[in-house]
Amino acid sequence: MTSSPRPLVFTLLLACALAAPGRVAAQAAPADALTPDRVGHMNLRELMQQEVVSTAARYDQHPAEAGSAVTIITAQEIEQFGYRTIQDVLSAVRGFYVTYDRNYSYIGVRGISPPGDYNARVLVQVDGQRINENTYDSVYIGTDSFIDLGIVDHVEVVHGPGSSLYGSNAVFAVVNFVTRSNTGRPSLSVEGDLGSLGTRSGRVQFGQTTDSGVDLLFAASRYNSDGHEALFFPQLANSTASGGWVHGSDGDAYERVFGKVSRRALTLQGALSNRRKSIPTGSYDTVFDDPRAETTDRRAFLAATYHSPTDRPTQINARVAFDRYVYDGSYPTDYGSDAAPDVLVNHDYARGSWFTTEWVASRRLGAAHHVVGGFEYRDNWQFVGNADRIVYTDLHARTRVAG
Repeated sequence: MTSSPRPLVFTLLLACALAAPGRVAAQAAPADALTPDRVGHMNLRELMQQEVVSTAARYDQHPAEAGSAVTIITAQEIEQFGYRTIQDVLSAVRGFYVTYDRNYSYIGVRGISPPGDYNARVLVQVDGQRINENTYDSVYIGTDSFIDLGIVDHVEVVHGPGSSLYGSNAVFAVVNFVTRSNTGRPSLSVEGDLGSLGTRSGRVQFGQTTDSGVDLLFAASRYNSDGHEALFFPQLANSTASGGWVHGSDGDAYERVFGKVSRRALTLQGALSNRRKSIPTGSYDTVFDDPRAETTDRRAFLAATYHSPTDRPTQINARVAFDRYVYDGSYPTDYGSDAAPDVLVNHDYARGSWFTTEWVASRRLGAAHHVVGGFEYRDNWQFVGNADRIVYTDLHARTRVAG
C-alpha cells in the first residue's frame, strides 16, 4: 500500500505519541461530576434528570420526555469497553449490527441492510454537524470513521425515523457524537499502542479553558496496520492462479485532526481525516492478489455555530458550514484474455463539496409543550468519474436542498 507525504507538524505530534505511551495528565473532574459516591445516593428520578439529550427533538430535554427511544453511550462506557470506532459503539446498541467486507463497514438496523446502501439510511452527526457526505450519502464507521472517540463526551442514538426533523438519511436512526467541553485545569494526554498484525497507533489530545472563558480542544491521531500477511478465500480456490490465497494486501492506515474553539454562545470547529485501505478480495472483477488495489477516502469540514444561552425562553441554534469529500479508488482490471493478459489500473474518483446553513428556534409553552421551527439550505457540488480506456462514469452535478 502506498503512502502519501504527511505534514511535518502532524508527524512530530504523532511521533511524540508513539514515544510516550500512556496518559500524561488527566483533566480534573468538576465539582458537580457524577462520582460513584454521588450516584450511590441518588434515586431513579434523580439519575434520569442527570441526562439531557438534544438530538431527539432539536432542543434539550430529558430522555424520558423524548418522543423516540434514545440510547446514550457515555465517555466512561467508551473507555470501559475499549470502543475505538463508530462501528464499535453502534454494535453495542440494541437493534444495530455491523458487517465488514475488508474495505468498508456497513450498518444494519433491525435486520435491514440493503447491499450497496453505503449507510445512507442512518444520519450521523458530530455536535449536530452532518457527517454523511453529499455524493453517495455514505458515512464511514470503521477505521475510516471521521471522529476520534477520545474527544467524545457522549453519544446520542435516536431510534426510528427522524426525517421530519432532519430530512434525508434519517430513515432508520440519527446518531450524534457530542464532543467534550473543558472545565477546570488544562489537560494533556499522549497515548500510543502496539498490537498484532503490525498495528501501531498514537494520539495526542489537549484541552483548556482560558481565564477569558475560551474553551479549546485539539486532538490528532494516527493509525497503521499491515493487516493479515495471507488470507484464504475458499470460493476462489479453483478460479484464481493463487488458489484463493492473497498476500500482503490487507493494510489499513489513517490520520485524523480535530479542533474546537468555543466562547460563550459561539463555537468554531473543524476536522480532517485521511484513510487508505488495501483491498484483498478482488472486488468488482478486479485482478485477484494484486497489491495495487486500494481506496483512499478524505473528509473535512469547517463549521461555525451559535447556541443561545439556556436561560433564555426562546432558544436559537444557527450553523454555517463548509464540507469536503474526496474518494480515490485504484482497481487493477484485466482487459485481455487468459492467453494474453492486459492489466490496467482503473482509477475511480469522486469529489464532493457542499455549503450548509441551518437555523432552528424552539420555545417552551407552558409546562408540557414546545414549539420548534427551523430552516436548512444545502448547496452541493459533485464530481464522479473514472480515468481508464473505458469511461464508465463522468458526472458533474450541482444540486440544492432546502427544507
